[in-house]
Amino acid sequence: VGAPVTVAARPAPGSGLRLEVCDEGPGIPPDERGRVFQRFTRGATSAGGTGLGLAIARWAVELHGGTIEVMDIRHGCRIGVTIP
Repeated sequence: VGAPVTVAARPAPGSGLRLEVCDEGPGIPPDERGRVFQRFTRGATSAGGTGLGLAIARWAVELHGGTIEVMDIRHGCRIGVTIP
């Protein structure tokens, strides 16, 4: 709570849409990034939630033929979504 969130959208290479959601919170440790899209996965610093948000996001993105990823940044968290 209180950390700014930035959402950016631009055309994807070729065609489609590229979205990036970035915050300035504690981020996702590299060893947890492979699990964050699994249902009921919550981070060690989680302050609530059910662990379903990113799993639902992945389901919706893949349903539309897209991809979703945790991007490597120094501070905070950046989630990238590409939808054709």
